[in-house]
Amino acid sequence: MNIFIIPGNPPASYYYLKWIEELKESSLFSGFHFHIYPEFKNEKNSVRYLEKMISFYEGKLANLENVVLLGHSVGGKIAYEIMKKNPSNVKKCYLLFPFLCRPGLRGRMVLSLVPQLTDLLGFEVIFKSKNYIKYIVKEVEVLTREEVSVCLGIVSHERNTVAKTLTIERVDPVCGEKIKVFYTDGDTWCGKNSTKQFSKFLNSKKLNLSHEFVVKNSERALLTQELIMDLETL
Repeated sequence: MNIFIIPGNPPASYYYLKWIEELKESSLFSGFHFHIYPEFKNEKNSVRYLEKMISFYEGKLANLENVVLLGHSVGGKIAYEIMKKNPSNVKKCYLLFPFLCRPGLRGRMVLSLVPQLTDLLGFEVIFKSKNYIKYIVKEVEVLTREEVSVCLGIVSHERNTVAKTLTIERVDPVCGEKIKVFYTDGDTWCGKNSTKQFSKFLNSKKLNLSHEFVVKNSERALLTQELIMDLETL
């Protein structure tokens, strides 16, 4: 099976690539694919921006077979939109603490403040402040210049699209059988409103992990175990 990861935001490749190295220890997987978000600097329309993101990942998936699609946070939203088209080459899709609709208050504040701070301070100041911001968002410390740029660029589009979505659109039941959601209590980005909705039509499981599981060695290991146990039943 081919593992294909769509990251959350920020798209900290350092941690996702560490996770891939850990996944390689399983004989279930034969291929591993990870791409950070493309940046569409000239696209101001948030709906079209998200559509271009989805198309980018669809293109990367197109030539693969027997895919296990992993979408984390807003990457879960992208994966979910891809699954609505029921791609025949995706064997299973896991939405990992997905950001599918309006987040909690803290999330809405983050999505509102980050673009304002970017406009006020500029990219260079924010990039050079990574060592301070890391105490709030651990992933920031290891982000490359490209990843910080992409991270800041997508936030306003998240605010204008996903964060304004109140109702999660249902997928076709046949397609829905391929999808499983992992979620946790108290998640800013995948909160009660979201879990209440998708639990009605998608297979879902609550885990005692955090939304930021990818930055924590022990949590990555536990999630890897969950994935392998689930895939072994297929």
